[in-house]
Amino acid sequence: MASFNKVRRFVRSLLQISFLLALVFLLFIAKNSDPSAVRDWSKLSAVQALKKQDIINYLQWSNSSSCRLSNDFGGAMALFGIDGQKAVCLDTEVRPIKGKCLVYSFGVNNEWSFEDTMDEYGCEVYAFDPSMEQSDHDRGDRIHFYRYGLGSEKVLRKIKGQQGWRLLPLSDFYKAMEKRHGSNRIIDYLKIDIESDEWAALPQILQSGMMDRVRQLGVEIHLPPKGNVDEFHRLIGILRSLENYGMIRFNSKLNPFSEQWMETLQSESYAAYELAWYNNRLRRNHSSYYYG
Repeated sequence: MASFNKVRRFVRSLLQISFLLALVFLLFIAKNSDPSAVRDWSKLSAVQALKKQDIINYLQWSNSSSCRLSNDFGGAMALFGIDGQKAVCLDTEVRPIKGKCLVYSFGVNNEWSFEDTMDEYGCEVYAFDPSMEQSDHDRGDRIHFYRYGLGSEKVLRKIKGQQGWRLLPLSDFYKAMEKRHGSNRIIDYLKIDIESDEWAALPQILQSGMMDRVRQLGVEIHLPPKGNVDEFHRLIGILRSLENYGMIRFNSKLNPFSEQWMETLQSESYAAYELAWYNNRLRRNHSSYYYG
C-alpha cells in the first residue's frame, strides 16, 4: 500500500510539472508570436485608436494567404540584404499575362532590376524618374523612360542644383502614354517608390478613378522618424482607403536599410516598408485568363 501511494504521488508530481511546462511554453509562444498574424487587419476601422505597437503590427501585416503564389521581381544585393524588389502576385486571377502586360514604374534611381525583370517576363514597361540625369529614351524594345515624376497635380518642383522636376498625376501620364500603348489598357502593375511623395499621389489616384485601371500595386512607403502619432494615423488612413476601396494586401516587407530610432513610436524601428496589393475588382475568372 505504501509503495502504491508513492507511485500515485510521483504521477501527480509529473502531471503538475507537465502542466507548468505547458503553461510556460504557451506564454513563450504568445510573447514571441507575430501579433500582426493574429488580428484581422482587413477589418480595421478605428484608425485613430491605434496605439504605437498597433501601428507597427498593421504595417508588418503581410496577409500572405491572400496570394497563393507571390514572387519578388528585381532587387539588388547590398550590405544588409536585397533592396528594390517588388512582390508580384502570380495567381491566375491577377497575374500579368506574358506578352500582353503593362507596367508603370515611378522611381528608378538608376537601379533597373525590377524594370528589366518585368521586361524579361514579357511586359511593356513605362519608367519615370525626374531625379535621373537622363533624357527621355527607350532602354530597349519594351522599356521606355521619361524624366517626369508622379504627384498629385501638375507642377514644376524646384530642386537646388538641378533642373526642376516635372510632376504629373497618374491620369495625365495615362492619357499621354495611350498614344504608345493604346487606349483602355489595364496597368497590370503600378510600382511607386518616390520617397514620401506617395502620400500625396495615392489619394489622387483613388479620387481620379485611376485605381480602376490598376490590377496590382507595389509601393515603398516612407514614414517620418519625428512627429506625433496623429500624423501616423493620417498616413495609415490613406493605406486603409486603398484597402476599403478593394485593394487586397498580399505582401509586406521591412526595408532593411531604413532601421533607425523612430521618435514617434519611441522605439528602434523601420521608416520604410514595401507593401503590395492586388485589385479585387479586377480579378479575372479562369476562362478570361486563358482565352481573352
